[in-house]
Amino acid sequence: MQAGGAWENPAWFRAREGESASAEEAAAETAIDENDSSGISGYLPSFRHTNWHAAVQREVDAVNTGAGIIDVSSFAKFHVSGPGAAKFLDRLVANRLPKEGRLNISHMLTPSGKVLAELTVTRLREGEGFYIVTGGGSELHDLRWMQHVANMECGGAEAAGVRIDNVSGDYAVLSVAGPLAREVLEEAGASCPLSDEEFPFLTYKDAFVGKAPVRAVRVTFTGE
Repeated sequence: MQAGGAWENPAWFRAREGESASAEEAAAETAIDENDSSGISGYLPSFRHTNWHAAVQREVDAVNTGAGIIDVSSFAKFHVSGPGAAKFLDRLVANRLPKEGRLNISHMLTPSGKVLAELTVTRLREGEGFYIVTGGGSELHDLRWMQHVANMECGGAEAAGVRIDNVSGDYAVLSVAGPLAREVLEEAGASCPLSDEEFPFLTYKDAFVGKAPVRAVRVTFTGE
């Protein structure tokens, strides 16, 4: 296990019982069993391939050829709403705001023009405001800057007609990636169309996966 922004995440997955593993991975798992009685971290430092190298390679190959599900709930998440939300964000970030139902990558800048933070900004349906995602480790750092701009440059959030809510603990986030990602979501009962024509890159839809309501966002964090 490892932790990021106070969220625990698996560092990697060992081969399941009965699952084939490479000779390198099998040797690494034997070393884990012999050297890590706690069974918690399993990490054995090395100047060469670490003991998790083969396991991660197996995961990467699986995502490249099939699909993988990545828990990225540790991302920080904010909801910016109110009649002045668009005007506030237009001042906050160095990019044009996306149209309704779309998203983009935007950056908050320092007064001297240096990059302070990178955000994914989604414009929700009319009247619902904006959904903003940033790194889990910079949650409070980015929130404080948003509040600073609202208070020091816009006369306060209330006067600016904007509300900034930290919803980081309110939503889980799962990233489904790989060439078979669409098939996985369809099999899981996604209620929205998933084709490139009906769900293009950098758009979002309110939908269900099975009986679970989701905010489906077509964006990549894995580079495919």
